[in-house]
Amino acid sequence: MLPQYKTLLVATDLHGNEGQVVRHALAHAHAWGSRFHLLHIVPQVPVAVQNDMAAVMGEDKLIAAEHEYENDMESQLRSQVQKLAAAENMAHNALASVQIHHGPVVNGILNQAEIIQPDLILLGNRGHSKWHYLFWSSVAQQIVKKSTWPLLLVPLRESRRSK
Repeated sequence: MLPQYKTLLVATDLHGNEGQVVRHALAHAHAWGSRFHLLHIVPQVPVAVQNDMAAVMGEDKLIAAEHEYENDMESQLRSQVQKLAAAENMAHNALASVQIHHGPVVNGILNQAEIIQPDLILLGNRGHSKWHYLFWSSVAQQIVKKSTWPLLLVPLRESRRSK
């Protein structure tokens, strides 16, 4: 029996090209009747920096600022999905949820996958230089190594349509 991709997890880093990955999620939604969860993990800020920020701003204001950021990002992502769906003449009801979480990015994505149990995880892959990989690995590389779910990696390069 062929796999059916009904539940998707779309992870984005909000570097401005998440639309490329969301378009693939919308295509799956159209073809398979899928619904997708859009996820952004805010990288963990070192405790010392958090403490300094709380000392300057006040802990209550810092917490309020974090909640405001999360609400703004959620609204921005929902709006982007609606615009992309409209541009493709599709209904935007394929979006099941928008989730913003804080913490280590790779573990955050995999933890949400454990909860959501997607049939497919979609990620953007920026394709850094060889020098970058000499010192760091990408989130996509780490997810490929650790994931037990099928993955779709979308190259986040200049659009082929614009060439």
